[in-house]
Amino acid sequence: MKKAITIFAILVTTSTAMAQVTIDEIQKVQQLWGKGKKALSMDLLKIEGPQQEAFGKVFDSYLVDRQKLGMQRVALIDDLGKNVGALDDAKAKTLVNGFFGNNIKLQKLQRKYFKKFSKVLSPARAAQWAQLESYLDNVVRSEMQDLVPFIEPGKLKKK
Repeated sequence: MKKAITIFAILVTTSTAMAQVTIDEIQKVQQLWGKGKKALSMDLLKIEGPQQEAFGKVFDSYLVDRQKLGMQRVALIDDLGKNVGALDDAKAKTLVNGFFGNNIKLQKLQRKYFKKFSKVLSPARAAQWAQLESYLDNVVRSEMQDLVPFIEPGKLKKK
């Protein structure tokens, strides 16, 4: 699992990789990653019997919505990678606000789906899903953060 996370992070965070990786390839990786997350979720949450189908439908819908936010985040990371050596104040502000907005959208999406999962599972089991989702997001972000160049002091261009 950690290897898949690292591969995904590498594909979506380096400028040179982004130049070689198409949107279709990123979407395919997202789909594979989503299928793995779905199977992992069902296994760890011990979702069986009639709940599998209901959970699967909600999870599939969540993945579609989640992937849109993931593509937005990939675009922001790519933009940062391409501009990190020559950021000016305006671009830095735009990028940071983009990341903040993406985080807020993700939290709203997860809250929306927590309610949906609560209906097909239970609030306690939906909380397990939310905890697992948060854990996986944090692992991916941590891996990705290691690959994103740090904005060095003094390298920001002022207008």
